[in-house]
This record gives sequence, structure tokens and C-alpha cells, in this order.
Amino acid sequence: MMASGGDDLIVTLQGSAVVPGDIVSRLPTAQSSTGTTKRPRDEAILAVICGTVVWDGDTVSVAPRSVDATPRVAETTSAGSSSAAPLGPRAGDRILTRIVRVGKTQAFGDIVAINGAWTTRLSNFRGVLRAEDIRPFKPTDKQPTVPAASLSMRCGDLVAAQVLSQADAKLYQLTTIPPSCGVIEANADDPMRRVRSHRTELLRQGVLLQHVARRRDVMRNPITGEDVSRWAPMLEA
Repeated sequence: MMASGGDDLIVTLQGSAVVPGDIVSRLPTAQSSTGTTKRPRDEAILAVICGTVVWDGDTVSVAPRSVDATPRVAETTSAGSSSAAPLGPRAGDRILTRIVRVGKTQAFGDIVAINGAWTTRLSNFRGVLRAEDIRPFKPTDKQPTVPAASLSMRCGDLVAAQVLSQADAKLYQLTTIPPSCGVIEANADDPMRRVRSHRTELLRQGVLLQHVARRRDVMRNPITGEDVSRWAPMLEA
């Protein structure tokens, strides 16, 4: 949840859920800490991980939070506010989905959040991303067909997407073409194969890929510096 102090002085309140790229604060006195970064061009503080906002005086951080842990129910009230969704998401809603299966033409995921509210494990809402709905595509001589879905996301990735339509009772057709959509959290592939260093324990636990400013087609391994194929949200420097 955000509070505005006017003149674009945006503050994200304590305990709010955020994902990478979300603006946490535009207060000139705010200081960036763990899980956040300060954007040089306007000194806005952005979240760089999924988690919840923590304020300590003028210092703001983001505490990591698994979207699979302690979920709260998403519902839709009669007034249309999105704190419950027993009937599932609607066209245009923003969701988070954990990818569970990826093929050449489509990817499937479990929907874990709807409009910022966590779902329950019993909801069993699932999403499907067709390759043509993942990224914009224009045929060329070198690339006459839509890139495979597996070039954009992998199993285990957490993806922000928008609902296009309802395919059946529990399945929803999604898109990641909008600039704010794409892979927001992903582990580096086979981290144990990476060159070992003094950060062996970090490698053993898995390395989270980082977003690359102004690029949507790759994410970066912070240990090796390697660019890894993913379809990510557009983040400014």
C-alpha cells in the first residue's frame, strides 16, 4: 500500500508486499538498505526482491518473503475491492504465477497472488502463457517463428502477468507483454556447476538472477556476470 505526500513524494507503508521494480519511496530523506536500490536519476528507492517493506526511521529495506509461505486469501468483495477472489481473477487483473511446466509453445504456472493478495493452496488457480502472449514478436528472415516459451522462463520462476481471459473453471490465459510483466524472481541454472569461490555457500543455496536495466530479454547472474535468457519486466536505470 502506498501513501502520497503530494508532489510525487511516494511512500510504501510498513508491511506492504512488493516485487522487483516497485517504487518503495521517493522521499528525499529516505535511505536505501537491504533488498532495495536507489535509482540515480531521481533518487527513487526501488525494491529488488520479492518481500515486505520494513521501515527503521528514515531507512527502508525489503525483507524476503516466499510467496508460498503463509498466504492470505484473495477475495473480491461486493464493492469490487480485491481482498478476496473465490471466483478467481478477472480479465485485466495482475497476478503472480509460479511456473511449473514449460514447453516450446506454452508455459503453465500456479497462480499464487491476485492483485497483490496471496491466494491459498486450495484455490488451485492455474495460468497458461502461450509463446505468442509472452513477448512482442515480428517475423524476420532470421526468426520467422515465435521464440520458444522455454527461452523466456523456466520451471520455478516467479512471473508477474496480466489475465487475458478465463480458459476454463480453474485455468486462465495470461500475457507478459506489458512492460511491468515478466520474470521477477528466478534462480540461476545449475548453480553448483558455477566456478567455486569464497561464496560457495551462496552457490549451494542457489543464486537469484538480477534484472538488467532497460533490457527485457535477459537477466544476469551476479556471481559469474553471465546474461541468462529470460523475459523480464522493463526496469529503468
